[in-house]
Amino acid sequence: MYISPVSNYHFNNISFAKKKIPVYSIDSDGNYERFNSRSEAAKKLGITAPEINRSAAKRFHRAKGLFFVNADEIETKKENGEIVVYQEDIDKLLEYRTKEKEIYAFDIHGNYLKFASQTEASKELGIDGRTISSIILDERRSTKGYFFAPASKIESKDELGRIFVDREKINNIINREKYSHPIYAIDKKGNYRKFSNQAQAAQELGISRQRIGQVINSINSSCNGYYIVDANQVESKDDDGKMLIDKAKIEKMLIEKSILRRSRSSGKIKQIYAIDSKGNYKKFASRQEASEVLGISVSTIGSIIIGEQKTSHGLTFVNANQIEKTSQDKETIVDSDILSKIIKKRFPKSIFLS
Repeated sequence: MYISPVSNYHFNNISFAKKKIPVYSIDSDGNYERFNSRSEAAKKLGITAPEINRSAAKRFHRAKGLFFVNADEIETKKENGEIVVYQEDIDKLLEYRTKEKEIYAFDIHGNYLKFASQTEASKELGIDGRTISSIILDERRSTKGYFFAPASKIESKDELGRIFVDREKINNIINREKYSHPIYAIDKKGNYRKFSNQAQAAQELGISRQRIGQVINSINSSCNGYYIVDANQVESKDDDGKMLIDKAKIEKMLIEKSILRRSRSSGKIKQIYAIDSKGNYKKFASRQEASEVLGISVSTIGSIIIGEQKTSHGLTFVNANQIEKTSQDKETIVDSDILSKIIKKRFPKSIFLS
């Protein structure tokens, strides 16, 4: 993908001016209807806009029996400029969204229950369906002592092709919560504490797991006087191959974050980028400017930048210094590798994206 310099404000004919996002509704038989905006769909179908948003973002979520998808995911532009929708693409999308309805709920001891759908699990366990969806999408780890996963991630086939519950797969998910992702809480003087996972840190520091996640994903945010970082950012291997705290890395990190704090307080770090799912982007002088041009609230843009949510109106946002680099010609450009990673992480997976 060619990434133009930041001074280039042309984006493959995609306008970042304030606009409505067209969507399609799709029923279980593959019949579909196009709407010029989510608000139009909500009004005509009697479905709330938030429900439509969840369906478009969560992939397997239905709103009154309908799936919703952003128009740019299923529309194809011909050489003559004509926009068309192919029924085979609709059928593929429908197959993709309905093929993994069965899910498993299991506890820390490996005891499990199988449900025909997220809706059934929600009713039986008394857990909000949106919470179950967020766990399945790896946006959160567990709730009320339960982990959730699609049947395809839990089941395996034996030599005769018979399907069985794979205990090893269940244990891998449980152990990922119990043992992986160690983190450090580091104060501004370099004093540190290590925790096995976010849950332990939340309990001992008296900070919510959501807030800890926000700080880890943020560029210079802190909470309760601590910076919180993944262990691999401040550890190094010793001569025996054991991972130990690297004080030089801590010192470097503190210097970088201190510089960023001073830059932000002096108004230097204000510029942000708006990015769509296809890698088109536009630079804005501030969140306020982006809000006025795109019609997205400043608070929503801020929530996306700190990692509290991923997208809004088909766009994601990052601070300029997170995605820019200096070229050999000493020109400020967007780093294509970082851009690709952001798109992969923040936009839902689609069978139509390579």
